[in-house]
Amino acid sequence: MQDQWDVIIIGGGPAGSTTARYAASHGRTVLVVDGRENIGSPLQCGELVPSNEEMKRLCPKVPEIDDLFQTPDEAVSKKT
Repeated sequence: MQDQWDVIIIGGGPAGSTTARYAASHGRTVLVVDGRENIGSPLQCGELVPSNEEMKRLCPKVPEIDDLFQTPDEAVSKKT
């Protein structure tokens, strides 16, 4: 494992995972630290997760909004 990262995100929930994906898509090296062994299943967050259609309606000027809100079927993590 590398020892330097451009971005370190604490929490692999919806916000952390979206932030990680966005940063990685812009060429940053990203480390996501989460207390659970499997990130994203079951989905856990403290707020409402809007549908893609609702996000498009709320944020009509955001480019590539479909890509930002795609949820992977599974995530792989390494427990440390």
